Amino acid sequence: MTRIAIKAGVALLALVLALLLAIPYLIAPTWTCDRFLRCWGRRAHDIHHDGLRVQVRVAPRFFWLFNVLFPTSRALTMGRTVLTRDAEVAWRVRTLRHEMRHAFQFRAAPRKYVPRYTWHYPRTGWRRHPMEVEARAAEDWPIDSERVPQT
Repeated sequence: MTRIAIKAGVALLALVLALLLAIPYLIAPTWTCDRFLRCWGRRAHDIHHDGLRVQVRVAPRFFWLFNVLFPTSRALTMGRTVLTRDAEVAWRVRTLRHEMRHAFQFRAAPRKYVPRYTWHYPRTGWRRHPMEVEARAAEDWPIDSERVPQT
């Protein structure tokens, strides 16, 4: 097989994964996608912040397919679930702050989160994506469950 055929096959698998996420999201309650993501990987820990509890899971097999669409992605947030590529990422404070901001964005507009994200991504790219710009700005915010070293 040629490289183009292999890339096309992997892109097709990525499209199927996107549809698996999108169909329940559009026709079922918003917690359906949250439950779907919680089937992947193993639970690493929970984060509690401002009345929101988010479960962080390590799911390297999910990212094998997800990386076709987003090759530099280290984590994915949907609802109250964060999937990370590996255990090191699951404990990286800046990444957790970033993903917590996405959880708050989802909580603010659960039905609009995925359509808004996918609308902006091809038009602005990751660097100028409004939701990503907001999440990167949140990387310096404190998280309640974060341990602050004593000086």
